[in-house]
Amino acid sequence: MQLQTRIRSLVLGLATLFAYTGAEATLVTINFEAVNTYVDSAYADYFGTTATGSITWDTSISDVNVEPPGSTYFTGSYIGAVTHFSFTSANAGTGFVFSATAVPAGPSNGVSFISVQDETTSPFRDRFIAKDALTTNVAALPDAWLDLDILWTNGAGLFTSDALPLSAAEFADPNTAFWRQLDIDFPSTGVDVSTWNVTGISAGVNPVPLPAAVWLFGSGLLSLIGIARKKAA
Repeated sequence: MQLQTRIRSLVLGLATLFAYTGAEATLVTINFEAVNTYVDSAYADYFGTTATGSITWDTSISDVNVEPPGSTYFTGSYIGAVTHFSFTSANAGTGFVFSATAVPAGPSNGVSFISVQDETTSPFRDRFIAKDALTTNVAALPDAWLDLDILWTNGAGLFTSDALPLSAAEFADPNTAFWRQLDIDFPSTGVDVSTWNVTGISAGVNPVPLPAAVWLFGSGLLSLIGIARKKAA
């Protein structure tokens, strides 16, 4: 009886976990490289000349912006789409390594968002903007934000809609962009802490979504059930 009770509990737990599979998110990650073009003198000791980072977004987030009929410039607005945003820069002169990671929600001026813009007529501008609040290892940077902003003019065929990009392949070489900027700033005041030119974008490794982990754990539970039954026999 005790063994049967355990098996029943395992089956119930497995059914509960599988109930979450309908909420699977499709995550996309890109890595980026950047070169510093400006730093506020108050923070110069913290940053090196180059930086690397990555951003992950959830493509299941819905667009909250709807254009009127006849529009030729489409802007997709995805509130809370950023699931990860990180940035690292090492200063060879001071030995300090600056690191920052996005937090789920920002300070009083809002939460993370991504904007995807697609223009269907000349000059065919395409733009990708991602913004999120950060936690950093610099106490003097409370409520700082990381802002990735890339604008291509004559970007015909780059973004074919204002939907969230589904892969790094949808990004052209940032060195061909008219605007390819990465900022750390204070959005409440508009003051830039540091500005970078994005020089490279590549595909990143996506974290395993929860439902996939659930299936792996569930298969383990089924194995345990089989072993328990064999022992009972």
